[in-house]
Amino acid sequence: IFFVLSGFLITHRYAESVVPSWPWAKAYLQNRFARIYPLYLLLTISTLAVQFSGLSGYNSDELRALPLVGKLLGIGLNVTLLKGLFARFILASGVAAAWSLSVELLFYLSVPIVLLLVRKYTWQLMFYPVVALGLGALLVAVCTRLPFYAYGLFGSMRFMLNYTFFGRCAEFACGMALAYYCRRRPLGQATGSWRTVGGGLWLLLCTVAITQAEWSYPRGATGLHTYTAIVVNNLVLPPGIALLLLGLLREQTWLKSLLETNVAEVLGKSSYAFYLLHNGLLRKLSGQFMPNSVVLFMVVLVLSLLVFYLIEEPLHRYLYVPVRALPHRVAAGNKEGA
Repeated sequence: IFFVLSGFLITHRYAESVVPSWPWAKAYLQNRFARIYPLYLLLTISTLAVQFSGLSGYNSDELRALPLVGKLLGIGLNVTLLKGLFARFILASGVAAAWSLSVELLFYLSVPIVLLLVRKYTWQLMFYPVVALGLGALLVAVCTRLPFYAYGLFGSMRFMLNYTFFGRCAEFACGMALAYYCRRRPLGQATGSWRTVGGGLWLLLCTVAITQAEWSYPRGATGLHTYTAIVVNNLVLPPGIALLLLGLLREQTWLKSLLETNVAEVLGKSSYAFYLLHNGLLRKLSGQFMPNSVVLFMVVLVLSLLVFYLIEEPLHRYLYVPVRALPHRVAAGNKEGA
């Protein structure tokens, strides 16, 4: 859902305002940087410090097994949001969930160009994931001959499809297509709830299909094992997510009412902090003192709220580029915000 929603939001905000100019690009990149990087950097530095000290045992053995070059490379890749391109570092260092930010980073860098190219003929958006997948396959073939291959740079076709932007681009494209669809058809209150229900059933069926395909493989955080499951996850599932989002936008359902509550809004604001915190160093350390998963969940939830209001949001406001500070031409196109 994360990648489809990201494709939708970025397209909704920037499709009309994007211009081929450095002032616009600078403002866009700074605002994207302000949204995801400050909190990530703080958590990454904290996590790496504990991991390299070996105090928690959290992946410490894997890190100590690396040569000095590998340790330095791991630190650099974590800090630059590029560790998701290297199979060796996906789980061995830093924030566990950070691989998806490598995917997000490449999407942020490529999407302005795509928005400009498809502005006149949006049907050309279908070529975006096709080109990305072709580049990904080419990179897998080339990187096996590079010195850094020992660290798993585009380590395999399965790795590329599971963990990189090139394999997951279709999810962003579905979200972008949904944004263009909504722009051309003004949002009005639709009757019935078939979009929401249909999208939910679509997700359920895809989950069953993926589970069935992966049933005989061990559970773990190593990605999907079968190409059947990968195809369902990367290509079949995203349209269902887009349909569900369309239902939430246009249909008045109990799910929409629930997501419109103040509690859901607050939880949504802190979701990024929760995402970075929930499955990593905090879980490892807290699990030693709070084996009850429900209690641990509540602790992480409260901590996520505190991190959002005390750290993430203040840093974002400080780094965010206000519209009035942009050149006139850029500001005029950016009234929707960033």
